[in-house]
Amino acid sequence: MKMSGMDKVNEKMVKDSVTVLFVDDDQVLLDSMQHRFYDMGYRAVIASNGEEALEMVRRFPVDVAVLDVTMPGMDGFKLLKELRAIVPDLPSLFLTGRQDRETMLAALKLKSNCLVEKPCTPQELDSHIKRLLLSVGPKRTTTKQTD
Repeated sequence: MKMSGMDKVNEKMVKDSVTVLFVDDDQVLLDSMQHRFYDMGYRAVIASNGEEALEMVRRFPVDVAVLDVTMPGMDGFKLLKELRAIVPDLPSLFLTGRQDRETMLAALKLKSNCLVEKPCTPQELDSHIKRLLLSVGPKRTTTKQTD
């Protein structure tokens, strides 16, 4: 499929200097996503658990968080609550192996922007991330200032 000029501009706007945080307990998946999304033009940072993700967000500006729902320790739902305490408007999407009613309702309650079923291809995830970033606008997320 050929891209129009506007599609190319939108894609450049979305990907130019965009940092995506991937959080999953599957290290092979994380490594793959980091390399593939870097190749697609993103800055991709990874964390294998909730604590690592919180540290990353405290240290670096992140534009979108891609969170696994089911992880040992802190699950994706609790992690998003903690991340939003640091970056209140952080755009997010959940990756899940189960699309049951309970999971969907929990994601909606947390105002997650998207719920994506595993397995998905990097191209599918890229499409979700682009739509998400275009919908929230070009603002750069920053950590909440504390006094």
